[in-house]
Amino acid sequence: MATKTTSSFGAGNASLIAGAAAAYKNRSSAGALNQAVSKINQQMAVLQAAEDAEKTALQNGIQASVAAIGDVDISNTPPEQVDAQFSYLNELRQNVVNLENRKAELMKNYGFSPNDPQIMEINNEISKNKQGFQQIGKDATKFKEMRQEFIDNGGQFSNGVPLELQKKLGKLFAENGQYTTEIVNGKQVYVLEDGSRVTNEELDKYFLQDSEMSTNIAADADTVLSLGRTGGKFDADDKTILKSKILGQIKSGGQERILSMANDDLIGNGIPMFNAEEKAMLNSNEISIDEKANIIANKYMGHYDKIYQRGKAQHEAEKKEENVNTETPKVEFGSRSGFDGRNGIRWVWDNMADGGAGGYVAKRIDSLGNLTAVDGYDVLTNADEANQAMVNPTFQF
Repeated sequence: MATKTTSSFGAGNASLIAGAAAAYKNRSSAGALNQAVSKINQQMAVLQAAEDAEKTALQNGIQASVAAIGDVDISNTPPEQVDAQFSYLNELRQNVVNLENRKAELMKNYGFSPNDPQIMEINNEISKNKQGFQQIGKDATKFKEMRQEFIDNGGQFSNGVPLELQKKLGKLFAENGQYTTEIVNGKQVYVLEDGSRVTNEELDKYFLQDSEMSTNIAADADTVLSLGRTGGKFDADDKTILKSKILGQIKSGGQERILSMANDDLIGNGIPMFNAEEKAMLNSNEISIDEKANIIANKYMGHYDKIYQRGKAQHEAEKKEENVNTETPKVEFGSRSGFDGRNGIRWVWDNMADGGAGGYVAKRIDSLGNLTAVDGYDVLTNADEANQAMVNPTFQF
């Protein structure tokens, strides 16, 4: 560290006094002494004004540095956290004042420049104090949003949140829950009524069931089911494309999405998608995010293939039923003596109809059981006309 030097104010005083003494010894009159004293006073006043200005500039700089820390945002801070934040804010402000004074002392009395490592380190500490309180404010806002989300969601968690943490967060987030706040090493700690504590790191493990992925799964299931029901294909290329899309969706949701897909019933059928061994693997840190995403994607691809096969089976069953319904015997036009038509008409073959070419003519059974001709109906002269006129046909021409 540089050696402390004599201040300019003190050196100036010594020089002025020495000059006054010399003037006194060589005075030719009483006026010379008075002039020397007056000059000393003027110069001392100038030096004092400069020192006062320097002190004022330092105080203004300290005040600006302290003001930059900010204040407690009461509108976004839960009431249970306000007192702890004010206490921490005052601590940070005092830290900044001490650091600014120390920096000024090193630069004025010991000749340090703004680029000296000691000064730069002090500036870093000042910056950390300012950022520390800004982070506390962000944490308070995030806590408020999480708590409201929990309440709006009916107090539900994803099953991917550890059970013990669910119990603690349930008490912390409860609408009428009571807790106090401490700030330890620059981080908020929430103390529940029973004395248990929740850290910010634990708070970050809170999340809900992944409703967005549940919607994606339902949409994909509908797509492949529709493909099966309509006879569409779902071949290797289609499966590769779908799996690639699923992998992208899983990775975009990060660890929370993986935990939700591993532990929550996103399909809604109440049947676990993964067995205990698979679930333990997905909940652990033993494998990478990419490996977990691949395990989940493969499992869901198997699920979608089953859905497609179910739709395909429905399509084939319906097709078979249609084939059965349309398998009426085909016969040659004119080979049957007659058939039933609408409005009680009995169409009867007549070789002499249509100028001797033959056709079916309209008749009706009277009260005596005899067939009598009916006016107003044209002769059916071909297979299409006859097929259209049939009611409940047992054959087709």
